[in-house]
Amino acid sequence: MMDLRRIQDAHFSPHVANSVQELLEQIISERDALRQALASLSAGLAKLEKCLEDTDHRVGALEAKVVSTQGCVVKHATLMKELAVGKLVADYKLETLENKLRARNLRVTGIPAAIRNVDLITFIENLLPAALDLNGKQAPICIESAYRLPANNAQVGNGSTVLITLSDLRHREKILKTSCTKNFHGHKVSFFPDLSPLTYARRKRFVALKQQFLKEGVQAYVLYPAKLKVLYQGKTYIFKDIQSAVHLLDEIQKEKMTMTLIRNRLALLVLGILVTFVLYLLLPAIQQEKFTASVDIPKPRAMEEEAKGTGAGNVTIMTGTILHSSVFFREAVLVQKDVASSTERLAVVFLHGQSFSSKTWETLGTLALLAENGYRAVAIDLPGYGSSPRSTSIATAKGRISFLEQVFKELDNLALRINYAVGKLVADYKLETLENKLRARNLRVTGIPAAIGNVDLITFIENLLPAALDLNGKQAPICIESAYRLPANNAQVGNGSTVLITLSDLRHWEKILKTSCTTNFHGHKVSFFPDLSPLTYARQKCFVALKQQFLTEGVQAYVLYPAKLKVLYQGKTYIFKDIQSAVHLLDEIQKEKMTMTLIRNSLALLVLGILVTFVLYLLLPAIQPEKFTASVDIPKPRAMEEEVKGTGAGNVTIVTGTILHSSVFFREAVLVQKDVASSTERLAVVFLHGQSFSSKTWETLGTLALLAENGYRAVAIDLLGYGSSPRSTSIATAKGHISFLEQVFKELGLQKPILISSSMSGRYSIPFLFSSGEQLKGFVSIAPVGTKDFTAQQYQQVEIPLIIYGQRDTDLGIQSLESLQQIPKSKVVMLLGAGHACYLDKPQEFHKALLSFLSELK
Repeated sequence: MMDLRRIQDAHFSPHVANSVQELLEQIISERDALRQALASLSAGLAKLEKCLEDTDHRVGALEAKVVSTQGCVVKHATLMKELAVGKLVADYKLETLENKLRARNLRVTGIPAAIRNVDLITFIENLLPAALDLNGKQAPICIESAYRLPANNAQVGNGSTVLITLSDLRHREKILKTSCTKNFHGHKVSFFPDLSPLTYARRKRFVALKQQFLKEGVQAYVLYPAKLKVLYQGKTYIFKDIQSAVHLLDEIQKEKMTMTLIRNRLALLVLGILVTFVLYLLLPAIQQEKFTASVDIPKPRAMEEEAKGTGAGNVTIMTGTILHSSVFFREAVLVQKDVASSTERLAVVFLHGQSFSSKTWETLGTLALLAENGYRAVAIDLPGYGSSPRSTSIATAKGRISFLEQVFKELDNLALRINYAVGKLVADYKLETLENKLRARNLRVTGIPAAIGNVDLITFIENLLPAALDLNGKQAPICIESAYRLPANNAQVGNGSTVLITLSDLRHWEKILKTSCTTNFHGHKVSFFPDLSPLTYARQKCFVALKQQFLTEGVQAYVLYPAKLKVLYQGKTYIFKDIQSAVHLLDEIQKEKMTMTLIRNSLALLVLGILVTFVLYLLLPAIQPEKFTASVDIPKPRAMEEEVKGTGAGNVTIVTGTILHSSVFFREAVLVQKDVASSTERLAVVFLHGQSFSSKTWETLGTLALLAENGYRAVAIDLLGYGSSPRSTSIATAKGHISFLEQVFKELGLQKPILISSSMSGRYSIPFLFSSGEQLKGFVSIAPVGTKDFTAQQYQQVEIPLIIYGQRDTDLGIQSLESLQQIPKSKVVMLLGAGHACYLDKPQEFHKALLSFLSELK
């Protein structure tokens, strides 16, 4: 306002003054409009604040109504449970009262229809002495009343049924104990107690259950008025309710089925293993000495030569015995060249190890190698090894020394005989070599027509050779010195007429054999073969047969001139001059092939047997872990187990239901067979479970029933995601766990309960203990998790805990104990021989410790 006045008081030119005046008027007009808008906005805000205040009041009122409604719902649920329990108690009392009223009644079946109603008392009074074998001195049995029941109300037996009332209750017991069924004047009359409809129906069910227990091999008896007595695993169970008896029967059947499946599986596995083993034994046994290394088969050097040249000579292994045939020996002899006498060469004697013999040094090639290098190589079989028999004369060191001295002496004496034998072999070899040299220019030609005369043989063959060798006219002709036809028994090669020719030039011989072995000449099939000595030819013929056998075994083999066998095996080249060495290699290859075949067959058979056993094993139905029942002891609610000397305090029924909008499943033990205090008056105990368990664990263990019998309100819940409670993501944090337990206590109407927490449930109970511990009357820990997350100062603020753990629980048990022991006045109980789930391992000791702690809190 001051600025505007200054502008108005200022002196301007007329034109400027008019413009300023218009601008000022416009500003003042907009200012007034803005003031009006601000006033309207302020009024709207005030109205909105008033509406918000009204809304807050309404929300508060609604919240109060919701809290009031929740309280009413909790009270209603509690009342409904109490009403249900009250109804069960009333039904039990009514049934008991009705049975008391019927105490002196008996039902008599088989009464003849001819007996009139007015004569029933007289007829039955006359019947009873005969039925009970009474003499005249005993007091008669008096009947107060008797009337015939209609057919639809007879309950027991067939025919006419009469309900009688005795004057003395003792007579009723005497009649039932002495006789149940009697023949009286040709009428089969039976006596039965008169029970209420509910008791009779339960007794009838117990009779049926008794038959099922007997079928499972368990002793069972029906007791008066409607109880079932079962003897199982050294314990006596007396059932008053059908549900508990059925539960035990189910457990027995499950255990029997489990054991049957386990026995079947074990029997099947054993059978499969036996069948596999028997089939394996059906294969021929592989002797240890028949094994041959598959990587390399060592051979005598004389039988192995590279293609680039031949070896120094041919070695033969001579065998024999000395010392009166008690010692077997082998000696390598070089027979294909002049060698020094055995007495002039340096002798080397080989002894062997425990698992070997002289054959080892032969197979290894050591004997042949030393013979080729100018040594006399001898190997002996020690007594009791190889081919040498056992001997007791060498048990001492002196005996062994004397044995070697005798061996050396005998081998020296044997040298002359060996020299003679070697000389003969050398002579034979030289003779064979000389004969082959003399036949060097000879060829055998088969297929010569018989029409060709002997004088025309040279001309015929000289004309034949250019065509066979594809020679042209410019090349020098092949000249034949001589030709004559061999007799049929000396032809050696081929069929038909055979001609032996002698060439004038040795080079033509090689050219003919290399260029053509068989050719057609004017319709005649003519073949050319070298002319060998009989011994060389016989050896070549054997090598041809051996070549075929090598090829059969998948090994490359070739016959070389004049009589050699070339074998390519495992990257090595073997050139054999003697048949024995070639046969030895062939035997080794066949043995190795047989060994590998046997090994493959054995492995295949073992694998097949294992697969068949595994498939048969899988054909049996799988045993689910949750179906297993301990075979040593099946814990049951205390209400269903009573010793013969007396009955329990009452009968317990497990009530189940859901809370928190059906998100949490719970079980509660209710005592229904006597007057009990209201749920709100009893000390409440809430059980949480571990990761592998649920609220069912506390029911099966009998803990819920035990606490109910001892005057406590026992409740067990299934944590979210376990048992029958669905999963939920709203309780992932510690605050969520705390809020969850608070809601559970509120829904169940629990005030200052005692919380029992084991293992995994520590995620819920431990945070709740420190944040809302004042809501608990007491706390029992059984190796819970999460105890390390809190300080010693926080533990000092907690009161009245019971710490239970198993002696063998060295992980969570010890860890939680170290933390929880910091709580003042804490009580520790260690269950000897128990593991992590100590309440399952030692249920009696656990229950004793728990009841002792609860009694202190009372």
